[in-house]
Order: sequence, then C-alpha cells, then structure tokens
Amino acid sequence: MLVLKEPGHAGSSPLKVLRAGGPYLASQQGRHLVNLLCIIVAGGTGAVVAGFLLHPILGLVCALASAAPARRQYAKLSSYRKGIAGEELVSTLLARLSDDFCLVNDVKVRGHRGNIDHVLIGPCGVVAIETKNYQGLVTCDRNEWFKNGRRIRNISRQARGGARALRDWLKDTFPAFRPFLLDHVEDVVVYTHPLCRLEINRPGSTIVRYSELLNVISVKAERRVLDPSQSLRIGDALARRAKGS
Repeated sequence: MLVLKEPGHAGSSPLKVLRAGGPYLASQQGRHLVNLLCIIVAGGTGAVVAGFLLHPILGLVCALASAAPARRQYAKLSSYRKGIAGEELVSTLLARLSDDFCLVNDVKVRGHRGNIDHVLIGPCGVVAIETKNYQGLVTCDRNEWFKNGRRIRNISRQARGGARALRDWLKDTFPAFRPFLLDHVEDVVVYTHPLCRLEINRPGSTIVRYSELLNVISVKAERRVLDPSQSLRIGDALARRAKGS
C-alpha cells in the first residue's frame, strides 16, 4: 500500500530526495537567453548603423532579418522555462511519498541522449519519469506524435530510451540485483499542464496526467520490488553518478 505524507502530519517520514535538480534545463535556458540577447543587440546595432549611415530602408531590413531568429530563440527559451516549471510540479507531488522511496532528479546516463527528468526508486522498482508541460492537444498513434496538429519527436521512444539506459547502468553497477530488478525498470510520461488534452493510442509507454501519477505509482508499489535499504543504496549510487556526469 502506498504511504503518503500529508502536510503537517508527523506520522510518516518524507521521501528521500537525493538530488533536488541538476543543471540541464537551467543551462539550456541560459544558453537560449544569451543567444536571444546577442541577436537583439546585433540586430539593433546593425539596424541603427545601416539606417543612419546608409539608408533607412536598409536599417529596416536589418531589423526584420533579426526578427525571425529572435522569435526562434524566444520560443525555445519559453519551452525550457515551462519544462522547469513542470519538473518542479512533479518533484513537489512526489515529495508526498513516504521514505520507502528515493528520488533523483535530472539524471544523465551513458547511452541516453539528454537527461532523465526524475528517477523514482522504491517498492515500485525503478521508474524513469519524463515530464512534459505541454498546452493544447497531444495525440499519439503508436510511433507518431503530434502537438496541436504538428508532428513532434516520439515521446515514448525518449522515455523508453531513458529506462533502457537505466537498466544498463543497474546491470553494471548492481549485478547482484540483476535477476529481479531489471524486469522492474519502467518509464512513465507525465503531462502537467491543466490545459493539456491527450488522445493516446498504443504509445508503448505509460502516459498519465499529473493528477494520475501517484495512483500509478501506488499500483506499481504493490509489487514490493525493493525494500528501503535497497532503494537507498541504488538512489545514493545514482545521485553520485548524476553529480559526476
């Protein structure tokens, strides 16, 4: 049975957060912010110089030329900001779990491009959680994914790749756990935005809304795959791996 920590209730210890968050999304956000500022400064300077020294129309052309790349950088910057907000929501929600669980955020594992947003370890086994803070309609028909009618990358493939990389890491790091643990490394994709609508057909991964996540973990925790000491051992090793990456 899943144990939740109610606010202000001293009868249960909180989930162990072994890594509160890493630099991945923050660094991406900072990179696109710098790019945006550089485009604005360069475009503005070019427009002023061309307008005063050559011809006002040339100044306007310079300003218009910088507008498109500036919009692209701003869109990416906004996307990473939303991603950070979504991950914070999920981390706060998972903090309601008991100390049977460990949480490691923002994990990079060899063999997986990018990062894994959250790795939850406990009676449920090991769960790689990808967080998406999308607004609007998200549709999936097996391997084809769309956001508001526009094709996007395969979200379930991304999530499965994270879980597969975790299996490989566990196999190398904890060979004694191999017989029973490797079958209980799973992936979950959670959508956090309240205005997100999902139309999902055979995605290949567990897809849930923010409000459903704890119920899904509760069902998985009934298997009692790991005891608290095993969870902590794996979580500590993964946190050290994440910090050293």
